[in-house]
Amino acid sequence: MDATLGKMFDRAQEYVNSMTAFFADFRDRASNDYARLLTYHLARHKKNLSSLKALFSNEELNRLLQLPLKHSADDFFPERVFDTYYLDSKSSSDEVIAVAVEFIDVLVCLYHWLGDQLDHEHVSKAIHELIVTEENEVAKLHSIQASLLTIQ
Repeated sequence: MDATLGKMFDRAQEYVNSMTAFFADFRDRASNDYARLLTYHLARHKKNLSSLKALFSNEELNRLLQLPLKHSADDFFPERVFDTYYLDSKSSSDEVIAVAVEFIDVLVCLYHWLGDQLDHEHVSKAIHELIVTEENEVAKLHSIQASLLTIQ
């Protein structure tokens, strides 16, 4: 497979969509109100990748998405992480946060992998900003977790 930035962004989007679906499925079954509320927070996650693409004009974005990557990712299947975790209807907010952090860590690894392969300054900078956004999301989840300890 010829790896391009566009193909890998598509894979990243599929991963984020799967993550969103995973938490939506849990939300439908959750009996813990705090855990269910966390899933709404996690649903905002889809906007991060879209925000990156919005930084560029349509013409520039189309050109950038054709950029070749140095290495193929044929053996990289981040969605396998979803087979590793299951949240049952009684899962706590701590469990939801732990799973979310794992999922985000995989996404951050994918973004690092992408950023390391590109020689395009503007795209690399945008991907770095995306990484920072995701890492801030992990910090925010830990902050929410600490806050929930005081009210539960």
